[in-house]
Amino acid sequence: MASPVAELKVKPLKHSASNEILPPYFSELKVVLLGNSWSQRCSVGNLLLGKTEFTKDSAQCVKVSGSFKEKILTVIITPDLLQPDLTEDRLTEIITETVSASAPGPHVFLLVLQPEDFNEQQKTRLQSVLERFSEQAFNHSLVLISTPQAETPGFMEKYKEDPQIRNMIIKCKYRYLHLKNLESEELLTRVEQIVKENIEEHRSPQGNQEEDTGLTMTLSAKKNLVLCGGRGAEKSSLIQSILGGAAAHSPGQCVKHQGEVCGRWVSLVELPALSGKPLEAVMQQCLSCISLCGPEGVHAFILVLPVGPLTDQDQAELEMILDTFGARVRGLTVVLLTVESDSDSVSAVNISKETSVNVQELCESCGGRCLYLNIRDKQQVQELIKAVESLTEGGARVFNKDMFMEAQIEKVVKHKETPEKSLSPMGLRLVLIGKSGSGKSATANTILQMKCFEPKLAPKKANTSCEKVCKTVEGRHVAVVNTPPLFDESFNFEELSKCFSLLAPGPHAFLLLLPIGNINKEDKDSLELIKKMFGKKAADLVMVVFTKGDQLEGQPFENYIKECDSFIKDTLKECQDRCHVFNNKDETNSTQVPELLSKIDKMVQTNCGITREMSEMERKEEKTKLQHERTVKELRNQIGECNKKLELRDRQLKEKDERINQERQERRREQEEEAKRRRRQEEALRQEGKRKQEEVERRVREEAEERRRAEKQLEQLRKEMERKRQDWDREKQDILERQNQELKQNLEEKSESYKQLQEEYLRKRKKWTYILFVSLMFTLFLGYYLLMSPR
Repeated sequence: MASPVAELKVKPLKHSASNEILPPYFSELKVVLLGNSWSQRCSVGNLLLGKTEFTKDSAQCVKVSGSFKEKILTVIITPDLLQPDLTEDRLTEIITETVSASAPGPHVFLLVLQPEDFNEQQKTRLQSVLERFSEQAFNHSLVLISTPQAETPGFMEKYKEDPQIRNMIIKCKYRYLHLKNLESEELLTRVEQIVKENIEEHRSPQGNQEEDTGLTMTLSAKKNLVLCGGRGAEKSSLIQSILGGAAAHSPGQCVKHQGEVCGRWVSLVELPALSGKPLEAVMQQCLSCISLCGPEGVHAFILVLPVGPLTDQDQAELEMILDTFGARVRGLTVVLLTVESDSDSVSAVNISKETSVNVQELCESCGGRCLYLNIRDKQQVQELIKAVESLTEGGARVFNKDMFMEAQIEKVVKHKETPEKSLSPMGLRLVLIGKSGSGKSATANTILQMKCFEPKLAPKKANTSCEKVCKTVEGRHVAVVNTPPLFDESFNFEELSKCFSLLAPGPHAFLLLLPIGNINKEDKDSLELIKKMFGKKAADLVMVVFTKGDQLEGQPFENYIKECDSFIKDTLKECQDRCHVFNNKDETNSTQVPELLSKIDKMVQTNCGITREMSEMERKEEKTKLQHERTVKELRNQIGECNKKLELRDRQLKEKDERINQERQERRREQEEEAKRRRRQEEALRQEGKRKQEEVERRVREEAEERRRAEKQLEQLRKEMERKRQDWDREKQDILERQNQELKQNLEEKSESYKQLQEEYLRKRKKWTYILFVSLMFTLFLGYYLLMSPR
């Protein structure tokens, strides 16, 4: 049979914390360009890369890588996915090709839209394409509005208000840019901001403070893995190897660890050991485990086992997991064999040799999904998640709360409707009971035909717990449980009752050991103690075994019984004379063990295969059933309440989104009204300034005209005075002098008046010139303020 163990070779996982926009662990930034114009997408791709790489149209995805801030920048341009004649098969093929080219997923989608050609049909197709990539695709998208072929004044505002473009902008959380005059640095900064926003949005509030890993578009492929098994140390080491750093540990509680591995957001839920715990605690832990995985459910159960044989504890843990989660969990179970070795020579071949048959059978029962991991080898960590993902693709998709509830309901119904099956005659389950020194260990070794139990000669060294050993005897599977000595100081009923869980569903026979030559009244209470512990009908399963048969020294056993005390005869009578003599020192006697097994078979057949029909145990079982039903009912109520809370939260989130959208629209309307009001104020100020300027110019013209009239009148008056003066010269000298005197006086008066008028004119001109200058400066300052104020 081929070994189911698969060998893994992976690269080490690196974790780092940073306050940069793009965290250091982003070794590669992947950007996918979608849109309705190949030429515009090529221009944006060349702008991102800073060189001309995209030119010709292509029917396939084109991928080009460059460098950006010491990181790899990968730009992927898809063919035109918005063509109306594109078939569904071709669309699926292109999307698959894009996902493969951007594996494990793109960080940002750039939606390059030619506004005059972007219609309702293209918008619907683009939304469908993004949703097929991921439900979170719009949170990782940026709308780039290209320059229309025919530019008109205000074309950007016109196309931004287009219902199709506007709808895409709203879906992308109002992230958009205009391609006209767009610089490469600005575009890359916006891309980094989108990555940063999505990192902070998806960071777990319960995660470690050191976790600073970001999420890409593989959020839809988030993996929830449950680490189960009874090996707590191996699970903690595995978590530390996968996520790095010290793993938080809470004994007995489910703990969730999160981190980014190979571009995937991985949640590791550590499920504590379930075997040996009460049913209520088991159900609580399992429900907590499913709840920590959220609505996505569990993608895989990782059963962590060390390389080596499968122990009874591991087997019990696996049975408990299958019994609690149901049979369907096998389709999601992956067996992970861990090894800690500093040597590089550890291989799948070596591990296959060390793997026991029962481990290989376990792997086969899980569909051959088995891996091995060297925890100390840092080169075998990252690929583990990819291997688990590929191994679980053929099984069930997820395991969620509904499936868990169905498993519990099916178990309750099956438990009610299916009668208790009779025990298989092919195997025997035996319990050895007796006081200290009765030879329980030696008898068990004789039955199993090997030294499994060390005889305790001193009472202080007697075993205080039940011990189980299984072996094939006389061609059949025999399980023997050695119990603590009766009537010992350390004896307790609770430890004795554990033999039922070790021999589930119950023992075939109780072997009551009485040592010949050392039987006293203390042994009288042995059978009563068994009936008190396991019920009155437990006596039907008791076989009295007289040990130390060598003490008879040839005396017939029947004669020995006749000479025994009456309480021994009463014990044998109550057990229907079922007894056997054992001589553990006679190793040559090959018939005493087969005879004992034959007597036990007859007893089992006589009792119709009944292993337990004791009232106390039945009451406990009925109590357990009722408790299980109540637990299932409580779980259903809790799940119903959780669903109601989730529905209420969804409604609240939708209402919150609507309120946010309304507030944004209201703010946008207020901003538009404020802009209109400012434009009206500017227009009014311009009109007022123009009116004042015209008024000043009119007054200046009027004053100039008045001055010209005054000068003209003065010239006429001067001429008249000169004419009169000449006339006066011809007249008498005294009259001339008098006239000259009068003329001089008038001239002085006129000159004074002219001077006053000229001063008044200069004063008014200076005043209006200052008013005009102040008005002009105020107008210029107001215009500059309005131009520089943010719109």
